[in-house]
Amino acid sequence: MGNQPTCGTPYGLPPLRPELQVALDEMGAKEGYFAYAVCRTHDGQAWEVNIREGGMCFALDGRYLDHDEAMAVGVAWLLEQLDRELTDDEAAYRRLWEAWPSELSKGEIERRRRGAVKAE
Repeated sequence: MGNQPTCGTPYGLPPLRPELQVALDEMGAKEGYFAYAVCRTHDGQAWEVNIREGGMCFALDGRYLDHDEAMAVGVAWLLEQLDRELTDDEAAYRRLWEAWPSELSKGEIERRRRGAVKAE
């Protein structure tokens, strides 16, 4: 589950904080191109919304006082993504993402990429 040394240094990436790793794993388990998950902020004082577009993950701007508020923001973001037309660049990236090997789920590909699952 840890990060592998993939960023050009012998040390690799630092480990994610546990609550963020759980959110990342939750998004990785979802099959769709767009996904979201909420987790506590680094200081534990609020909630944040993490999003995935294809294989790229980001955090939305904003901190929310409770879990339900953060979930509502995540749902609103997801619905907005599903309702809008992709730009040409986004459409090209999505075609590449969808062309990944069909015998593997997108979530499994993401986990393998992160080194969480060993390829057979």
